[in-house]
Amino acid sequence: MVAALAEQETFRTFLDVGAGCGVIAYLLGHSGRTGTAVEIQSELAEHARLNLSGLEICVWHADVRKHVWDGEHFDLVASNPPYASKENGRMSPNYQRASARMTLHGDVLDFFDATQSVVHKRSVWCFSMVSQDWPLLRTQLQKRGWFAQIIWSLKKPNHEDPFRLFLRMIRDEVREPVRIDYTTTTDVLQPIHPHIPLLDDLIHMLGLERRAIGNGFGYD
Repeated sequence: MVAALAEQETFRTFLDVGAGCGVIAYLLGHSGRTGTAVEIQSELAEHARLNLSGLEICVWHADVRKHVWDGEHFDLVASNPPYASKENGRMSPNYQRASARMTLHGDVLDFFDATQSVVHKRSVWCFSMVSQDWPLLRTQLQKRGWFAQIIWSLKKPNHEDPFRLFLRMIRDEVREPVRIDYTTTTDVLQPIHPHIPLLDDLIHMLGLERRAIGNGFGYD
């Protein structure tokens, strides 16, 4: 859904922060776009290189907070960042899973700060987060000059409050964001519908099952 949200406007260059095995970059890297994917875990970075081979995407095994940029600028920054702190979540004994869920290598604010030098005035930032953290994060991002343009919320059936938000942020432009609610039943596939053929290709390549689209994998 991060990739689908990014597609709401045109862009030519992109940066995927915390790329994992390259799902978001894979979806964004078609239609002649060029991109960079940054992943801190060496094994996942290698998987991303394999998955993204043939596309105009450079994969860096690096900590984005410490990476030295060489004059790059991106129209879009996208991320599915970790969301749980070590103090407020149970850590998986599997390091890869723990790194994907826990803020062991920085949180979304760290990622915003680390990419300030590679965005321009019309760049956009797209990312996902748990909904309960949005009020505080919104204040922090507004202090940095970023404002929500579009908010997609993901709700469970028969629940009033969303558990997940997908946000498209723009710079220095205050406006009332467009908000759309989705549920985890059938309409969760609506925003990612154009990406389903690409997801099927990637699922086949990774050896995953088709149901993975509705089980977390598709929420990227």
